[in-house]
Amino acid sequence: MKKIVVALVVLALAGGGAFAQGWTFSGLVDVGLSMTIADDWDDPRIDNLSSDMTNAAARTQLRSVFVSEDRTRGVDFLLRHDGWAGGAGATSFAHAFGWVSLFDGLLTAYGGRVDVGYFNALDLMSAGINSGFGPGLLFVVDPMDNLRLGFGGYATGGQWFNTYSHDAADNPHALGVFSMSFAQPDTFRLRFSLRNASQVAAAGGSNSAQAYVSFAFDALDDMTIAVTGHFLQLEDFGDAGEMRFHFTALHTGLMDGLNLTLGATVGLSNDDAHDDMHLWFWAGVDYAVNDVVVPRLHIHYVMGGTMGANPVAGSGNNFHVASFRDNATFNSDHSLFQLRPSVQLRVAPASFLEVGGLIHMNLGDLPTWHSADNMDMALYALVRVAF
Repeated sequence: MKKIVVALVVLALAGGGAFAQGWTFSGLVDVGLSMTIADDWDDPRIDNLSSDMTNAAARTQLRSVFVSEDRTRGVDFLLRHDGWAGGAGATSFAHAFGWVSLFDGLLTAYGGRVDVGYFNALDLMSAGINSGFGPGLLFVVDPMDNLRLGFGGYATGGQWFNTYSHDAADNPHALGVFSMSFAQPDTFRLRFSLRNASQVAAAGGSNSAQAYVSFAFDALDDMTIAVTGHFLQLEDFGDAGEMRFHFTALHTGLMDGLNLTLGATVGLSNDDAHDDMHLWFWAGVDYAVNDVVVPRLHIHYVMGGTMGANPVAGSGNNFHVASFRDNATFNSDHSLFQLRPSVQLRVAPASFLEVGGLIHMNLGDLPTWHSADNMDMALYALVRVAF
């Protein structure tokens, strides 16, 4: 596996621009260490981490894109390895698809392991949720300026589209997707997406039927406001459905280099076992003292939710939100307050050294991270290098 990692880095260094006519390559190495100090542990625990994951691992990846000279066809693949040699890890294609544009750009067809971001939600709390991706087909139509429509289907559960496209209970393996995006430049953006449920929907999860609508208001100077309504488990919405409403405001105009983020999420469940709301409030300050030094402080309060396995992960450019978003319990005995101070030393916007800490306090009767009560802490350092 070490040879794979080295090869990815070498190719990435050789790329970063045109490798051959029509081809571009880019790469990423993302690795760090965290030390977790739990209140009821005898010794600290050391873990690997990366800045854009919610589990403990390091990440190396290589992306290659080909676009024809007339820009009517191309391929796009992202090869990723999580973990290091000598430990648990996996190498896979995060996406790998080809595309062709027809009728002077009116229709674009994507095929393979498709993952495009045209219809992702616009708020920061949901971290760009979408209707899923996987092996399949996606057709994107641009019928007029600023309007884009998407429809298609993906296989799920590790299945490709074939004669085994249903399980024993005749539940489909496929996700059918319809999406829409509209933008009025410098004014607002609107996105909508709907999908059906696949065979794992009975247990909920990422392949349940869902819909979301996301709106961003861009007309204010130095500020973007975004709101998303996300509706899950539509196949059994009356008894098990969930509603999540996300709001974020990003202000960049108070002084040069200062970014202020405010966010809130309210989650509701129709499951009788989930009587409480899921509440999550987030305030963040990032200040670029100069082109290199960027101190940061992020504060989170959650009620009705817990943490992921490694909440230090995601501390980089992805706003470290997935640990909170994906762990709603709708039980008010799960309640927490968290401080995350850190400093980034940036070589480039996507390449940095970050050193920081995490102070996690349980406020309810049930544990929300490691200890049953009192306080847990972590220290971490990570390096993210993009080519």
